[in-house]
Amino acid sequence: MEDDPKPQYWPGAAVGITVGVVTALVGYLLSVSGHDSFGVVIFCLLPFITGLSVAAIVRPKAILAACVITVGVLSAAILIATRLEGFLCVVLAAPIMAAGMAIGAVVGYLLIGRRREHERLGKGHTVLLLLLLPALMAAAERVERPLRNQQRTETFATTILVDASPEETWNSLTHIPRLSGPQPFLLAIGLPVPTHCSLGEQTLGSERVCYFDQGEIAQQVTDWQPAARLEVAITGSTLPGRRWLEFIGASYELKEVSEGTLVTRYSTIGSQLYPRWYWRGLEGWAVTSEHDYVLANIKRIAESR
Repeated sequence: MEDDPKPQYWPGAAVGITVGVVTALVGYLLSVSGHDSFGVVIFCLLPFITGLSVAAIVRPKAILAACVITVGVLSAAILIATRLEGFLCVVLAAPIMAAGMAIGAVVGYLLIGRRREHERLGKGHTVLLLLLLPALMAAAERVERPLRNQQRTETFATTILVDASPEETWNSLTHIPRLSGPQPFLLAIGLPVPTHCSLGEQTLGSERVCYFDQGEIAQQVTDWQPAARLEVAITGSTLPGRRWLEFIGASYELKEVSEGTLVTRYSTIGSQLYPRWYWRGLEGWAVTSEHDYVLANIKRIAESR
């Protein structure tokens, strides 16, 4: 008596991967809305729907997990290769997107996959469900758009101790030559790296330009207190990025202490990235990484003098 032939899962896996990638990319295009803001729809609903769509096709749990991972990697690679998104943006969004896809896959398996295993859900129902998912994405994006277009403002601060007088530290701050040294992790993997800054007249209202490896930021001095405080307003930027992140202002405060000078760098940004609980920490990490790099150079220059 011949053994029953083993079921062939890989054709279904190929279909599931294709459906998942198409769902992810179509959903992305439906929810970007001009790259001016991103919210729960793209970071939570889209990965959930993507995982759900794969689970509607692929049944064995082990193969389903492999397909979901493959869909995530392929979708990210396509976004980077087509320059719809940058490598760093994809890396920062990966944890929340991966969690959403995993949850969607589990829900899809429990609600759809097991029913298909027992032939209680016809293929026509599955196809209808997959066709309705893009419409759900488009509707959710329209509903969310007014809610996420409110810019939130955040200020981040970093402090360093410099073994030099406030006057020496001030000179190092206002005359920053080419920056060098070890780069924090986010700068090393793609965040714009500051290279040097130029300052016109050393007075209130003067123009200051900070140059990066990917562009520059133009500033105007709004507070000038030698050896104490320098504050600037951002007047223009050519750094790559979307309209959902805006640099608003920055300042340095110097305070004399017994060990030298405490230098505190503040940066104020405007962001239209949601959910806030996820992105605020990552934005702070990015801003303070740039702080760390610049302050380390100011410390090195001041102490060497």
